[in-house]
Amino acid sequence: MLPRLTLILVLFLTVVVQPIEASFGRWIGKTPRHNVAIIVDTTASMNVVDNGSQCGMRLTCVTSGLRILLNELRPCRAKVSICATAERDRLANAVDVVSLFVFPNVVVGTAKNDFNCSDEYPRTTQNTFPQPGVSAYMPPNPPPATPTYQIVGFTNDYRTSRVATTLNPDSDIVKALYGVSGCKGLKAVGGEGDYFAGAIYAAQNALTGEQQARPGSQNVIVLISDGYAGAIRRKMAEGATDSGVYPSWINECGQAIIAANAASSSGTRVFSVAYGGDSTRKCPTDNSGAYKGYSSCQTMAAIASSPAYFYSAPMVFFGTQGPYLTPCDSAAHPITYMNRIFLEIGRSIKAAKAAPMRRSSLSQ
Repeated sequence: MLPRLTLILVLFLTVVVQPIEASFGRWIGKTPRHNVAIIVDTTASMNVVDNGSQCGMRLTCVTSGLRILLNELRPCRAKVSICATAERDRLANAVDVVSLFVFPNVVVGTAKNDFNCSDEYPRTTQNTFPQPGVSAYMPPNPPPATPTYQIVGFTNDYRTSRVATTLNPDSDIVKALYGVSGCKGLKAVGGEGDYFAGAIYAAQNALTGEQQARPGSQNVIVLISDGYAGAIRRKMAEGATDSGVYPSWINECGQAIIAANAASSSGTRVFSVAYGGDSTRKCPTDNSGAYKGYSSCQTMAAIASSPAYFYSAPMVFFGTQGPYLTPCDSAAHPITYMNRIFLEIGRSIKAAKAAPMRRSSLSQ
């Protein structure tokens, strides 16, 4: 009898226990890793002063919140005294890596002006259209005139260690987010209109490549915009059509929703923050298709992977006729303060729970 019981026990451990341990091993005694792509609206409207806030210009409010997000993330393992930035060590020790994207495009040769603490502005260019579903966004050393949505590549140098309570002043992404006194970071140049489907595809492609380099890591997109996509035809690069299907100057909000849907379907958690979204103002180019008549608020809600990942912050603008925005509310998150929103997003990322199943955007 004893040999038989021993055999049964061995089979039980092999068939039942070991697979369970393998499935949950990444959660037990190991910090989940994340690849985070932040996409910031840098159109000219981000230069408007938010009269309902205490931070002033809209872009300043956004960067203030994003610095809080960086303080919530984990740059490297707890046992590492100084987070290494060398590529070899970064892959070994990094926990949460972050990359910064903007729209509209800027040319590669001037992207540094968004983080080199100079007063010079990056040069924007027509909206471009990354190919969906690939595992990289740009070659390592593109020509200086190449358009790019990516300002800072994936890095974990935003803090020097897990226990550091302040951001690293030598980090390009920290400089870009106004994290260094006297350093002018991101600049809202605008001029090309709001078109962010391309930026979402760019971020997802870059995330796919990063995840391949760091097996087992979780991809995350955080998009901040008012959700009002409406770039005109002449602001589109060659290849755009009037078909209403990406890339197109028709149905631009719908294209952004479809891009985000594709990212969510691949396992990426997509957070959206509607800053100054309007629940009645319609997307001007969406006159057909599944998202016809969507407001900017509905667009941002539909971009999020689930209602739990949708946030909204009002923007008060006192023009000649007073405030003009109809509130855009997030039922799951009634908070409206930008800093608090990004604090919650950071904590949600760290919680490392499985991403919820995506519901149909049409139900939103």
